[in-house]
Amino acid sequence: MSAAFPTGTSGAFSVTTPDGAVLHAFSEGAGPALLLVSGLGGTAGFWKGNTATLAHVSRVIRFDQRGIGASSRGSAPCTIDQLARDCLSVLDAAGVERAVLLGHSTGGCIGQALARRPSRPRPSRRTRARSCASASTRCSHSTARPTSPR
Repeated sequence: MSAAFPTGTSGAFSVTTPDGAVLHAFSEGAGPALLLVSGLGGTAGFWKGNTATLAHVSRVIRFDQRGIGASSRGSAPCTIDQLARDCLSVLDAAGVERAVLLGHSTGGCIGQALARRPSRPRPSRRTRARSCASASTRCSHSTARPTSPR
């Protein structure tokens, strides 16, 4: 993965993933990192109306998903797990170790996949998502288990 972005600053940047996808991203504001992940077919522009307000209290990071908007497709299969890896690539390029993730629709599924990823190869990966909020999301994973009431 390579990035064309000076970490810790605001503005547009791009990330090249190992399979050749180029992800177009934006970073705005300062404070705790907030990664915004749009639903299927969504772009970074989906969040534009909220970004200015959120950037008063957070470093807001948003991006066009692979094959959408200004981002290229790459050669990897486009799965929820691949899209979760793309989130990690964007965070790495932005120099962010931990972030809150807010996902809309499929973006929420991507956040859940990111949260359940194994910790290898980097032990800190498991704790990179400080929290995950989903809106208009319904996911099912083969590893899902029913929860018992407390």
